[in-house]
Amino acid sequence: SSTDITRIRKYLAGAPDTEISDGADANGDGKISTVDLTRLRKCLAGVPGVFFGPTEDRLLIVSSPDRTVFNKGEEVSFSGLKCALRSGGVKTELSAGDLAISSCDYSVVNVPQTITVSYNGLSTSFKIKIITDGQMPVGITKGIKGAAATMTGTLLPGNLNTLKAGGINAIKIHIPYPFDAEGRITSEYIMARNAVINVKNSGLEPICQSFTPGGNAYDAEADDVVWNSYIPGDFTEYGDDYYNAVAAGCRHIASELAPYCSCWMVSNEPNISVYTGPMTDEEIIRYINTSAIALKQGAPGISCGINVFGPADHEKAQMLVQALYTRDSALDWLGLDSYFGTLVQGTPYDWENYINAYFSLVHVPIMITEFSYSSYVYDASLVNTDGHKHYNSPVCRDKQFSYEWTGRARTEETQAEYARVCLEIFDRHPEVIGCCWFSNIDKNGPCWECGEAGCPMESSWGLLHSDGTAKPVLGVFAE
Repeated sequence: SSTDITRIRKYLAGAPDTEISDGADANGDGKISTVDLTRLRKCLAGVPGVFFGPTEDRLLIVSSPDRTVFNKGEEVSFSGLKCALRSGGVKTELSAGDLAISSCDYSVVNVPQTITVSYNGLSTSFKIKIITDGQMPVGITKGIKGAAATMTGTLLPGNLNTLKAGGINAIKIHIPYPFDAEGRITSEYIMARNAVINVKNSGLEPICQSFTPGGNAYDAEADDVVWNSYIPGDFTEYGDDYYNAVAAGCRHIASELAPYCSCWMVSNEPNISVYTGPMTDEEIIRYINTSAIALKQGAPGISCGINVFGPADHEKAQMLVQALYTRDSALDWLGLDSYFGTLVQGTPYDWENYINAYFSLVHVPIMITEFSYSSYVYDASLVNTDGHKHYNSPVCRDKQFSYEWTGRARTEETQAEYARVCLEIFDRHPEVIGCCWFSNIDKNGPCWECGEAGCPMESSWGLLHSDGTAKPVLGVFAE
């Protein structure tokens, strides 16, 4: 009756001197809770099949982990799960090994999911969170604060010492394809190799970036932006011979640089056509997988990751990430690039959602592989008005960024403020293992994308002025 309901309510609320019989444990789990009150109400209402008290056979959760931990490539363990079979008033303890456990969705990390366990035709369920343990992959440690080198010739002892004194501990260096069409080592590769050695000897950690399939870059002979393949040879299609050449190049550079570099970025921003040209999605995926496997063959024990420029094409970036970061992937971490407030719309605060969105896709450590805000001062006299030329970007064409950090003047002080906001966001995310500012130094030569001097695409992103003196932004890293 309503008297019983009132009494149980008082008991559940902890009212003093309120007692009820043992039968109030309606579901037989040894506890009195609101579950029992609901069950009692159903019994009193005559709901078919609902019993009150330990009169039916039931499978009960005695203890279950509220979360369970796994590393990439491992199965989730439910060793902390204990159940009990209550039958005929007798309670029998069961361990996880006695139970049939429904499969988990390993891709659903840090979000509750319902797990069902069963035994002898009885079943029950509980909620759990699957998490990774945050273990860093081999070859990389948390706390990287790096700078991307756009020109190996700028990695001089004085510049490196200034960067190191300003809190930079790593330099990202692009490693070109090592062979020419006749199989000889190229001078460009030798320069990059020497730069890696010099960086390591200076007390900074090199982060090496393997060659891309090619690039939409300025060609002086054509006086235009054209596609250039960076893999030498007469490849009319992306077949086995092409990927064998890619693998040979990756094995060579990883092997030669193994004493100096344990962290490799595979290619560059494969979700934008600047670096993949006419390749299909399937060809890009094969290129990345081939490169990552070959790098690890050349230098076992290194870590690898790709970097995507998500906001430039989120749909393609997310497709590639989900296709590449499988459970048997050779990739250990994911790199994120973006230039909010310059090349794409937004502010530094947009990094928060960007990190969350991509970590939820892959649940591997995240490295911020390119972030920056240019201190470029616009010069209308640099705009090319003859209209004959193809440009990768309206920035190259208009000599002005398409987006601004609203309400902020584009100055070196604003650049420093931008970096401060970003670094504070990165530090709040335990999954972020490090970051690389683009770039190490301001460039006063021609832009590689359009061939024109003073282009904002390259000229004013640095931590250092072109003369090697520190900009205010470097002081933020020192803080």
